Amino acid sequence: MLLLSQDYGKHLLGVEDLLQKHALVEADISIQADRVKAVSSNATRFSVSDAGYKPCDPQVIEDRVSHLEFCYQELTQLAAERRARLEESRRLWKFFWDMAEEEGWIREKEQILSSLENAKDLTGSLRLLSQQRALEHEMSGRTDS
Repeated sequence: MLLLSQDYGKHLLGVEDLLQKHALVEADISIQADRVKAVSSNATRFSVSDAGYKPCDPQVIEDRVSHLEFCYQELTQLAAERRARLEESRRLWKFFWDMAEEEGWIREKEQILSSLENAKDLTGSLRLLSQQRALEHEMSGRTDS
């Protein structure tokens, strides 16, 4: 059921938590791979024609092994699809997070730029000019990244 869940997180931290849980599910699935291989190899001993003991028709065994391997492949495919959707969700929420940071930065700088503060002397003018240059430098650095 975890692999079919439509919950992809409601915020960045939620998505990170879901990705950690999904990693545990993927680890469980990979552990089962060895068991599936072991069952398949053990089952082939009973379906080989020259083996002495045959508990049932070899075709039944081959069908069951084939079904087991198909189900395992389907499980790994579902896990990969869920991981892809969770990664996409993480990118989306990271974008929203970054966008909120940028909007906050813009609002902060708007307040500074809309200030009607005028310098009263040369020192004040130089300070305001220095602040303006620093802001322009910061803005050019932000547009490059």
